Amino acid sequence: MRHVLTALVMVGSLWITAGRADELSDQKRADIKTLLKAAGGVASANEMVGPVTDQVLQTVKSARPDLQQDVLDNIRKTITDTIREAIEAQGGLLDQLVPVYDAHLSQAEVKELIAFYTSPIGKKFAAEQPKISREAYEVGVQWGKNLGPVVRQRVEAVIPAVPSQTPAPESSAPESPKPESAVPAPESTTPPN
Repeated sequence: MRHVLTALVMVGSLWITAGRADELSDQKRADIKTLLKAAGGVASANEMVGPVTDQVLQTVKSARPDLQQDVLDNIRKTITDTIREAIEAQGGLLDQLVPVYDAHLSQAEVKELIAFYTSPIGKKFAAEQPKISREAYEVGVQWGKNLGPVVRQRVEAVIPAVPSQTPAPESSAPESPKPESAVPAPESTTPPN
């Protein structure tokens, strides 16, 4: 029975995978990339280039404090250009995100989202989304810090107390009768009357 169930799961997985692979047409792939750009995904990725570049430069400066500023500027440009190229390159970040979006959105939904993000309000939302996300993250962090003690207090209230580590008292069970001695009592030497 176990082997039959395993075989059914494997066949079902292959069928689902094959079905999903057929759905990703060249048009849908192109539309997803358009959506990623319109929704600000590329802009968000490009925003991360600066902080990543700064971190790498700090490491380089620590390892090589002798480097002149013009060399450091060249390193910054090289890192920035390399990351930005890798975002849109064949097999790059956009290509790697396409299957994620494909798994969750139909072709019609992708087209609707493109229509939204290319509208005036969609463009505004896409432009503001990184700022909204940063501010929302900060709100969430503060909220979590404030909620943490409340959660802890409530969890501690439902956890049973830990039994004390003092030795257990003597058993309060009634004493069982003592077994009779295995050694027989000595016979009396006085004759019976």
